[in-house]
Amino acid sequence: MILASCLLLLLMVLPPCKATEAAVHSKPSEALEVHLVPHTHADLCWKETMEGYFADKVKSIYDTTFEALAANQSLKFNVAEVGFFRKWWEQASEAQQSSFKRMLLDEKRIEFVGGGYSQPDEAANDGHALVRSLTEGHAWIKRTFGADALPTVSWSLDPFGQTPTAMSLFKQMGFTDAVIDRIPYSTKEDLVDAEALEFYWRFRDESPSDLMFTHVLHAFYHLGRSGRVEPEIDRLYWGPQAS
Repeated sequence: MILASCLLLLLMVLPPCKATEAAVHSKPSEALEVHLVPHTHADLCWKETMEGYFADKVKSIYDTTFEALAANQSLKFNVAEVGFFRKWWEQASEAQQSSFKRMLLDEKRIEFVGGGYSQPDEAANDGHALVRSLTEGHAWIKRTFGADALPTVSWSLDPFGQTPTAMSLFKQMGFTDAVIDRIPYSTKEDLVDAEALEFYWRFRDESPSDLMFTHVLHAFYHLGRSGRVEPEIDRLYWGPQAS
């Protein structure tokens, strides 16, 4: 688990999901499309208290991100965890709040993704805990910004494993798409080889509508200083075979 404002790098080349150097340079006509997706990932509790994290790290992440968005109209940002964002919002000035609403509702440069009070676990808790986290976050978003600001993309970058039960609940909550990350390394490797990191997840067999368009991150949810996923983080989460 990492507390940070993260850059998620999505590489797309024809054919898709083969963003290797050989594929990029095999034909001059093949264009490499790079998507940089800045987003929050902030654990409400891990090694410090929520208050400690906010004072030491999270407040400055939101302050500096807001300054960058205000200074550069081409920038966009995704907010994932409402628990920390609400604390920042409550201490923001009226001018900051007004500018944020404009960026969110009018300019569409800020988007809530997931939108739970925290990013809920999907492997070790029950459905009630997952629903409570998302209900708390979504209710606050709706009260504060209106229904148009509610997220449509479920954002499960750090839960240790994804489940069809969670995907079914996300669908019922109004999510239309899903982004996931932590799946077994061997499974992710197989998906990369099969060019199948994007698929429709069928979480039930009762109806053709029981599908969720799902994107699996090709490596991890943040980049190292070199612009590549840090090898030591890869080994930490995926095991020696990741190196």
